[in-house]
Amino acid sequence: MSVYSSPAMPETQTPLYCLRKLGIDPGDIRHVVCSHLHFDHSGYLKYFKGAKIIVHANEFNNIRNPTYNQRDAEEWIAAGLNWAPVSGQLEIKEFLPDIEIIALGPGHSFGMIALLVRLTETGNIILAADAIYCRENVGPPIAPPGIIYDTDGYRRSLEYLLQTAKDNNAQIWYGHDMDQFNTLIQYNQGYYE
Repeated sequence: MSVYSSPAMPETQTPLYCLRKLGIDPGDIRHVVCSHLHFDHSGYLKYFKGAKIIVHANEFNNIRNPTYNQRDAEEWIAAGLNWAPVSGQLEIKEFLPDIEIIALGPGHSFGMIALLVRLTETGNIILAADAIYCRENVGPPIAPPGIIYDTDGYRRSLEYLLQTAKDNNAQIWYGHDMDQFNTLIQYNQGYYE
């Protein structure tokens, strides 16, 4: 059994279910930005064969590392995904109108990326994923999460994201902060503009 069909995740929380409820087919998606390749952030990638899969080059280069579930890697390879690795460390890269990729480099994993999204009504948001796991990691003092590849890289990434948020008057949305998550609009409740 693949980790993608883990019984721990109810069907109503899977990306395919949520997209289906919105009337979107995975084939309609042109880009998938994958903050890193841990299974809880890269599940269902095999269903997005027509999309460019944006991932940090360091992460992509370690796709067969035993740290990752090798069944996942085999599924990605068998699916013939269209990988689009980005390189860089602690720098912002243009991506799409009003969306920029923040290449962070090593930290929580071999290579992390985040997004800076500029919305007219909501304002600017940094989607940090596990580059900042939850609000408690920010501190002070900085408290790295339990799963970490490069502690110094994690601290540099966190500090860079905090400064980027300040410079861009942006909110930070963390990767695993349930208190924050419960305050956000869910896919079936509306959207941010």
